[in-house]
Amino acid sequence: MRFVLDNVLAGRVGPVPAVDGGRVAVVGHSLGAITVLGLTQNTCCHDDRIKAAVAISGTQAQWDGTWYQPPTTPLLLIHGDHDDVVPFTGSTEVFAAAPSPVGLVRLINGPHTLYGPPWLDVVAATTIDFLRAELDDDASAEAALAVDGNQPGLATFQQR
Repeated sequence: MRFVLDNVLAGRVGPVPAVDGGRVAVVGHSLGAITVLGLTQNTCCHDDRIKAAVAISGTQAQWDGTWYQPPTTPLLLIHGDHDDVVPFTGSTEVFAAAPSPVGLVRLINGPHTLYGPPWLDVVAATTIDFLRAELDDDASAEAALAVDGNQPGLATFQQR
């Protein structure tokens, strides 16, 4: 991920529009989420250029560094509570251990792959809300995150 980020920021990657190096975020699903957590929450791999992180259906894995020591990156966790690939407890344990700011969207009856009805709208809305709140310092987006993450029978949201 660091190699990709280096090349994107240097403008060496195909037809990618200019990227604001001061507003970088990373988002990953499953193994990608595990990588996001290592890159933003572990001293082994932390990249100060990353200002926000979203880990979808992920968990903490074995890394050489220390977890949740400063500096860490603001983090949103999104996870289905019926994930049969990466158990939901992976995200609840990260949520319990990670320093603020951290949020957890629990997708009720959500499987491992959450990119279809009825969860896709919640995943998209909460991800966008979180990124706007963190990267743009947008208070209205932070308020929208609490609304979009709390959908009766579909999703719950907690943060600290």
